[in-house]
Amino acid sequence: MLKLNVDAAIDQNRNKMGFGFVIHDSMGCFITARCLPWRAAFNPPKPEVMGIRKALKWIRDLGIDNLQLESDCQQAILGIFHSYDSVSYFDILLDDVRYIASSFVNLSFLFAKRSTNRVAHCLARESLSMSNRIDCFTHPFPSIAHVLSLDST
Repeated sequence: MLKLNVDAAIDQNRNKMGFGFVIHDSMGCFITARCLPWRAAFNPPKPEVMGIRKALKWIRDLGIDNLQLESDCQQAILGIFHSYDSVSYFDILLDDVRYIASSFVNLSFLFAKRSTNRVAHCLARESLSMSNRIDCFTHPFPSIAHVLSLDST
């Protein structure tokens, strides 16, 4: 079972958001990561759900299944499990997440405390200063190497 941590960061002053995704194996070893900047800024919790949606599309494109997705946004995680009759943008995003999630054989969603979601948080913050998405395979970004070592201790 792989673990995918997801986080979002917002810079309202620059009208920008950033997403960070990191995948670990069952032993906690780094597999891959993505920093994804976004040219718009929404109020929470929409960015968190957008991040989950983008992360699911990314791992689906990579052909990864058998995975546990973790986010430090409890409202987003709870929203995935509860469908409401409202038609807000937040609800539409949640519906899309549910639809994408249905294409996986083994996928679970869990709330994670921010202290256990540090790497994804660092990636999301770092993506605010980027103009294009950056993927990292095999070796982590230098900016998160220290945080990864803290997570593995």
